[in-house]
Amino acid sequence: MAARTGLSILTSDQEQWRIRPINYVHDPLPRSLPMTLDITELPFPDAQPQIHNTRLICPYRVLTPIRAGLPYYSRIPHVLEYKNWHASINASKNFLELLAADLNVGDMTTRAGMRLRDLAVRELDQMLCEDRCMRAAAYMYPFCDAGRRLEIVAVLMVMECLFDGKTGQQLIVEFLKCLETGEPSPLRQLFRDMFAEMKSLDGRQGDGGAQIIAALNGPADDVNTTGAVQCLQEWLETRRNSYTDRVFAYVKFSIGSTVDLAQPDIKIFKEWAADHLTMTSDLYSYRKEKEAWYAEHDQSMMHGVEWLDLNAVTVMQSLLSWPRDEAALQSTVFQVMQSEQYLFEELHCLLAKPPVDAETRRYVRAVWACLAGHTFYCMTSESNGGPGARAVWT
Repeated sequence: MAARTGLSILTSDQEQWRIRPINYVHDPLPRSLPMTLDITELPFPDAQPQIHNTRLICPYRVLTPIRAGLPYYSRIPHVLEYKNWHASINASKNFLELLAADLNVGDMTTRAGMRLRDLAVRELDQMLCEDRCMRAAAYMYPFCDAGRRLEIVAVLMVMECLFDGKTGQQLIVEFLKCLETGEPSPLRQLFRDMFAEMKSLDGRQGDGGAQIIAALNGPADDVNTTGAVQCLQEWLETRRNSYTDRVFAYVKFSIGSTVDLAQPDIKIFKEWAADHLTMTSDLYSYRKEKEAWYAEHDQSMMHGVEWLDLNAVTVMQSLLSWPRDEAALQSTVFQVMQSEQYLFEELHCLLAKPPVDAETRRYVRAVWACLAGHTFYCMTSESNGGPGARAVWT
């Protein structure tokens, strides 16, 4: 087991017993690999949160993983956790229980041939379920103005995790269509009620719910490339897909925003943020994805198109002709850090343009927090680190 220290630095003594328990800490880089990183912190301009908050001040707690010395490969210093994270966990479990019991929609299969209800049972049966995708929403969307917004987002994110893979978007569309036209069931009623609530919440503030529904029902992703990309940026542009569209819609819904996501400045900011989401996810999940590849393919195929398309790390390895993983992993970390610098500069330019309306500022701040929360989630997810990332806090 990996020995870890720094919980008292991550948050205050009073908050340690209130935050979501952190049972796994995954470092995607080999421990023997020397790293010299620029850890100049990049807090959101003029919005550094208080390190210790009371419940009366705001809906989130502040975590400081850089100061705690964790393998948190980001320069955004503050990770914000929604205080009522329990509600999102309970809502996620309820969804899985209903899916496991559904004899209609639950019989749909993933690209690997597994029934959805069997996946739900497997997820619920394991003691690790709360250390996987259920924990993401509270870190990525900490500014929710109502707890129900986070519960809805959490359920939809867990649904996405079950439908993981390049055919995930197609399965989501089929799943929702089946719920709409299939036999009445508690699962169908859950989604009918959620979509009705999203519409109602939009009626009070914002229009993010409508954008989530549009993203969920969007066309299937076509992310295949020829394997002949000339640089990582070219490959990343092919990964700006339905998943990242949903993330930005979730951000908007979580804060009840009316910001126009199509405005040019926001569009550029979103593109850089989408690349950050992709690279960070690929960095922390590389070990898991590589092992899955070995289980399904012959090692002689490792230089084929499918392998090159697998992950940002494999793209770096191919572009730079490195025979070993270590250099590619290290280079991916540097790319993540560089993308944050570009994002930070774009953020300053965006906020410096007069007049910056309050909705735009509120939205980009929420995206900034989302990127930090996503990195922290990737680091603390058992599905990325496995048993070897079990944390022992001293």
